Amino acid sequence: MSQHIMFTEAGRLVDASHRAPFLLTLREEDENELHITICCAKTVPNVQTSSTGNAALDGILARCTSLCPDESAKIELVFENYLLYQVRNESYCVFDADEVRSGTYLCTFERSKLLDYLPHAIDVHLIPDGTDAPASWKHYGVYTQNQIIDVIAPSEPTVHAFF
Repeated sequence: MSQHIMFTEAGRLVDASHRAPFLLTLREEDENELHITICCAKTVPNVQTSSTGNAALDGILARCTSLCPDESAKIELVFENYLLYQVRNESYCVFDADEVRSGTYLCTFERSKLLDYLPHAIDVHLIPDGTDAPASWKHYGVYTQNQIIDVIAPSEPTVHAFF
């Protein structure tokens, strides 16, 4: 069963697992409508692996826990209109102390490099009276096990939780 929740509440649900979620789907529907479906991560029993020949490494691997998608705990984010989105490989992303964000895996940014870059990427002053100025747009971040998804949108996404 699905329930409609706010973006920050979805962030708290994902944060409660203390593990980055998995990206299930990212697709565009209709005109400029972005759908992102994520699911929480769950632990699975480790499968006993053969020895690597390195006792120290074998000891570390014996204490590791495998993670897999928990498709019984899904969240769908629907950005009904966006200005820009990008998907980055999380292995090549670093924390930027100059950025101001709230949230861990589902973030909103008050200040970010992407917001600074926006005037160079698109025509940000579309309406002469300034009603569509950058102050009315928000940077949303979705941090998953393998991808970082950044979305610049004029309004918060519609969020459906399936738990």
